[in-house]
Amino acid sequence: MMKKVLIIVLTLVSYLNGYAQNDYEYGILGGFNNRNERVVANGISASAGEGGVFIGLFIDMKISEAISIQPEIQYVATFIENNTSNSIVIPIVGKYHFSDKFSIHVGPVLDIILDGTPLNEFGLGIAIGAGYDITDDLFITSRYSLGLTNRLNTDFATSGFSTQIDFFQVGLGYRF
Repeated sequence: MMKKVLIIVLTLVSYLNGYAQNDYEYGILGGFNNRNERVVANGISASAGEGGVFIGLFIDMKISEAISIQPEIQYVATFIENNTSNSIVIPIVGKYHFSDKFSIHVGPVLDIILDGTPLNEFGLGIAIGAGYDITDDLFITSRYSLGLTNRLNTDFATSGFSTQIDFFQVGLGYRF
């Protein structure tokens, strides 16, 4: 699993370097992450959330004055009852800039659980959020990702049980 993560990180860093030479904006971001697991069994649902942190890299590729695409790769550590759960989260959000300072974000999110777990390690979700530029280089962002993939193994999924993982993030970013 760590080899997969290393390959993803190296690919993104190479990608960032290639676009950085073309005056695209790239940088780092990090902040608070809340992971929420939703469980549904025979029409009854319950959820539990755990707090943690995230740190990542991004590139913001402008398509027009108002529209850009921002792929990211994030390492997420969630703290669950004296244990840490580790994930890689890969959002690819489209951004619409209402002004020089404010933008909304929408797009798909892939998350990969790195720890041994009875859940499926790969998940897909849809994210929606907003960002505000404090300065030309410093910004804040907030995002909610709704998990779409049933994370239970097929034995449980066929018996009326399902589990999805959602993320809520608030972060601070810096453009180089």
